[in-house]
Amino acid sequence: MVASETQRKILDEAERLFSERHYATVTLREITAAAGVNIASVNYHFGSKNILLREVFRRRALDLNRERLTLLDRAEREAAPEPPELEAVLFALAAPPIRWSQEAGGPRARFMRFLRLCRVDATEEIKTLISREIGHLQRFLVPLERILPGSSRADLCWSLHHSLGVIHEATAELDRLARLSDGACHTDDGEEIIDRVVRFCAAGFRAANHGQGACTNA
Repeated sequence: MVASETQRKILDEAERLFSERHYATVTLREITAAAGVNIASVNYHFGSKNILLREVFRRRALDLNRERLTLLDRAEREAAPEPPELEAVLFALAAPPIRWSQEAGGPRARFMRFLRLCRVDATEEIKTLISREIGHLQRFLVPLERILPGSSRADLCWSLHHSLGVIHEATAELDRLARLSDGACHTDDGEEIIDRVVRFCAAGFRAANHGQGACTNA
């Protein structure tokens, strides 16, 4: 088995275990047993458990961010030379993580569960990693400033921050939502969840920035 395959197996099993319970309770021995390798392999390829945790995060976070930016680029390209619709920008932000979360049993859904655990009870290293992964989010401010030209950077950042919170929680506690609505809410329909999140966040953006400049897509 080549080194890259060994690394993939270790990352896959670490991701699965980290998505099921807190990082601190998962041992290297469990990871290596699940991956069918020895502990020396983890030390050789990653150096430490903390570095392994970082690589589990970075591996799929890069893919997630890339998907978001691909959708954003498409929205801007299709609207040019005008700014894109606010809903199109928010769709690019919301659709990838929600779609990933709805992939029942898939590795990307596992990663989203891992992220939720990290946000609830993260190590300092993961908190630092998450706080540093803002380059793609800053890219979203470019069209938002064109769509809401009278808004300050602070106002747009607050609205983006609140929207991210909505997106992160959109697929959490769906069983509760189903019970609350007596089945009226279609919690297994990922595209409906995206549509509702986008409309909710767009309304929030417009309300938060009302009176601070023309909204070209109101």
